[in-house]
Amino acid sequence: MAAALEVTVNKGSDVVYDYVCSVCEESNTLTEAKFNCERCFKFYCDGCVDLHNQLFKTHDVTGRENKNVWPVSKATKHIIEKCSAHENEKLKMFCEDHSQLCCHLCILQGHITCQSVVQIVEKSKEINPSGDVSVLIGEITRHIKDLDERTNTAEEMLKNLQESYQIALEELKATRKKIVDYLDDLEKKTIKELEQLFKNLQESYMSDIVSCKKVKNDLQYLSSCIRDIAGKNEQLTYISYIKCLNKINAFEKGHPRTEKTYVLFKPNTQFEDLISKRPGFGTISSINLKQQLADANALLTVNNSSKHSVPIGSSYVTGITELPSGGLLITDYSTQKVTLLDTNNKVADSCTLSNGPWAICTVSVDDVAMTLGNSVQFLKVRNNRIEMGNVLQLQHECVGIAHHNNMLYITSNQALYRYSREGGLQKKLYEDTNGVNAVFQCAVSPDGDTIYVTN
Repeated sequence: MAAALEVTVNKGSDVVYDYVCSVCEESNTLTEAKFNCERCFKFYCDGCVDLHNQLFKTHDVTGRENKNVWPVSKATKHIIEKCSAHENEKLKMFCEDHSQLCCHLCILQGHITCQSVVQIVEKSKEINPSGDVSVLIGEITRHIKDLDERTNTAEEMLKNLQESYQIALEELKATRKKIVDYLDDLEKKTIKELEQLFKNLQESYMSDIVSCKKVKNDLQYLSSCIRDIAGKNEQLTYISYIKCLNKINAFEKGHPRTEKTYVLFKPNTQFEDLISKRPGFGTISSINLKQQLADANALLTVNNSSKHSVPIGSSYVTGITELPSGGLLITDYSTQKVTLLDTNNKVADSCTLSNGPWAICTVSVDDVAMTLGNSVQFLKVRNNRIEMGNVLQLQHECVGIAHHNNMLYITSNQALYRYSREGGLQKKLYEDTNGVNAVFQCAVSPDGDTIYVTN
């Protein structure tokens, strides 16, 4: 408590020290005290203590290294005695009805009708200096420890909250991308249909134009022939005339007049209606740990399932994990590869590893960890691409892996270990040497209280 009050406090241009030189203070100068004389009841700075020692050679002077025997400083006394409700007033009374420290203004404003209000100087006599103070300090220490734990927990929760926000944001973007992909596919199909219709109509018009031009040329030739032989040969004139009539009749019979045709697009208003009436891509909500655990322990029912053929050439898939973006990472021991699938279950990327991977887990928004050999390989997935990260070399075989609260849980076929993200061994949690794969894979419950191990 005292240590926390020893820091220098700035108030405008003034400086307040925990202990001020008594001599300098009498001259309206604030100088930090470095020494105390118990007989003089005064404090001295480096300059004034020399004069004091010359005048009072028999006085014992103690320095700051023995500050624990110094009297309470003015700064500490001021901070402790100051009323939190009325900063310019000192705490003088204690209301036993409300267990509240009070200044005289507090009494007037809120405790005037209280039955038991006593002076602090009298109340403090009830404390046993040898026993009660140590109990009070122990109680305060316990509360400080509890506050530290709550602070650490809150900081971890804040970190988890940030990660959950990033995950939710990635899922939201993935949902939008999936909808856009669907719309792109529908657009391609509709454009293909439009192009086919346009092509058919275009070919019909082009065919009509070609036929019209051919019949026109034939008629123009026969017409010129009729002009040339008119009056010279009635039989040839008649034949030419009949041929013209036959061509005209055949053309009109085989090529009816086409009406003016337009290509139109009539949008499916169901899409617009569906999207315009939606408040968002999904629902936004929060869930606490108890609700999450209740959901985790609930009986699940599989409503439907689907199979996807993925060309990864696999013969021994050993691990799979879902990314916050909705993609999947699959480890294959036989091919020594890790493969990334996008939200449409298409191969987006793959990496060849130095050894066959056993297990894989997600550790943050775009980071994953997997076990291979005697090491843990970290990967980063960004923009549908796999990037190799750092490697943790361990002193045992690495098989199963799980992540919780920035801790890695790793199995070795015969033991379960807990490591920090940086690779520091914290504890061997469990061991079973009765079998080749006695401690094979592992998982951690959402609250971290339960660890599951398979053999």
